Amino acid sequence: MQLPIPKLEDTLSKYKVWLKPLLNEKDYENSVNIINNFQNNIGIKLQELLQKQKDIYSNTSWLSSAWFNSYLDGRLTPIIESNFSSNVNFEDPISINSVNRFILALSEVCRKYRIGEFEKVYDARGNEICLSQFQILRGASRVPYKKRDKYNISTNNSNYITCFYKNNLYKIQVIDDNDSLLNIEGIINDIIKNTEYKDYSLSTISFASSDRAFEIRDSYYDYNTFFDVVENSLFNISIFDEELSTIEDKFKFYHYLKAKNTWVYKPLNFIYNKKEEEFYINVEHSFQDGGTILEIIKRAVSLMKENIVSTNASKSHCVYIDEYFDDDYKNIVSEIEKDYFEKISNFEFRKIDLELHNESLESFSKDAIMQFVLQYAQKKAFNEVRGMYEAVDMRDYQYGRTECVRSVSCESVDFINSLINNDSDSYSKLKVAEVEHKNRIKACKVANGVNRHLLGLYLMVLKLSAEDKAIALEFFNDIGYKKISENFLSTTSLGYNNYMNYLLFTPVMDKGFGVNYNYAPEGIVFVISYYKSEADKANKFFEALRECVDKLKVLK
Repeated sequence: MQLPIPKLEDTLSKYKVWLKPLLNEKDYENSVNIINNFQNNIGIKLQELLQKQKDIYSNTSWLSSAWFNSYLDGRLTPIIESNFSSNVNFEDPISINSVNRFILALSEVCRKYRIGEFEKVYDARGNEICLSQFQILRGASRVPYKKRDKYNISTNNSNYITCFYKNNLYKIQVIDDNDSLLNIEGIINDIIKNTEYKDYSLSTISFASSDRAFEIRDSYYDYNTFFDVVENSLFNISIFDEELSTIEDKFKFYHYLKAKNTWVYKPLNFIYNKKEEEFYINVEHSFQDGGTILEIIKRAVSLMKENIVSTNASKSHCVYIDEYFDDDYKNIVSEIEKDYFEKISNFEFRKIDLELHNESLESFSKDAIMQFVLQYAQKKAFNEVRGMYEAVDMRDYQYGRTECVRSVSCESVDFINSLINNDSDSYSKLKVAEVEHKNRIKACKVANGVNRHLLGLYLMVLKLSAEDKAIALEFFNDIGYKKISENFLSTTSLGYNNYMNYLLFTPVMDKGFGVNYNYAPEGIVFVISYYKSEADKANKFFEALRECVDKLKVLK
């Protein structure tokens, strides 16, 4: 099913409603006038251009290319701009033998996709999901390039994985020429047993800014198979020996790593910490979203439980990948590390565990409650509620990617203000706010949101004459469009599941917060990233989260 383009008047009508709580009365009135003028004039032409774009991209979607390129245009290292990481649960603790079984199971998932036996995927409503994002199972990697990075989906029937240990890279064949799983038993153990630490590795390149990474890759590409090997592998396993004392230390390590011993451009990049017996994934997600990663891991773990075994008793081939670089490379590594460590020193993670047991709230949307708790905390810590981003899956449309719900509504603001003031009608206002939140989610699920349509119209501005472009930019330069596009709190959740609990990512806006939340039977878990310079505000925010939940416990 092709991703539709909403009617212009429908999107702009929602835009006015969604925008209202984000502006003062004067700015809102001015923005409404600009919106009305846009709808009756240049917006019509942009809508026609977008419709033509939809017809051109009939095999994908009008959104996918622009959405994809918005990631590839990023010039910082992907680890800061586009990567997310998460713990992966399948056993506790996770041993080397567990890792071997996971590798075999995930290799089988890749094999099934390769030979056309990959089962269909359905969302919670029973709609079939577009399988385009699962192309990463062929072997994939973002590739640094000047101005805009490229993306590589392996076209050479990739049949191997890669493994980093102590800054060394190994290539391990997992599928034979007859599409049978090979025996990999003992290979990871042998790598761990026989590998000595190496001071320098080409893997550090992936932590550089994209332009710099391209320059270095280009300089050393002709002398190394390293790049083609890691970029085309089905997936990568990086093994570390790190002792980590606190949960926040773990989050920071597994997300930012140490500028070595892994390739952060991979969409399937697993991190095994032998010392802590923990397993994480660090995902470059320009090509795919969190729901796709979760489905892949669920399938691998399911095969593990079925005790998947190799179908070819022959031993897999494990090849050490030589790396060639000159003495100048040592200076390059120092330069990359200095710049990277300086950048990541600006960020912190905090995990907040809260209990919320209230029978009066059992029938309410857990997602809506979480969004309202975050709005409450934002209002208390910052004296205002700014733009919040919540991703909504649209993968049941062809190359649909995600829509963005703006959860701040007049109704939600009315509710949190009543809760802050301890008003007696807070419960009834919660009901009204929940209805509005659900309606916004439903609209986004059927591609009738606001932000993606406005993005598509904005991209069409480039096709206008100079005179028309100036008229159109009055709309897109308006404070209203800036406010509706603001991601002061960038929030996401994979829902309660048994496989991935903590979704970690860097804030997407200066001085903003990155928020993952889960509403589990044992309570609420927030994992929040923030700028270290905002520590005082962050502490107020965390206290306000607790305060709001305490009030919700007795709300009825």
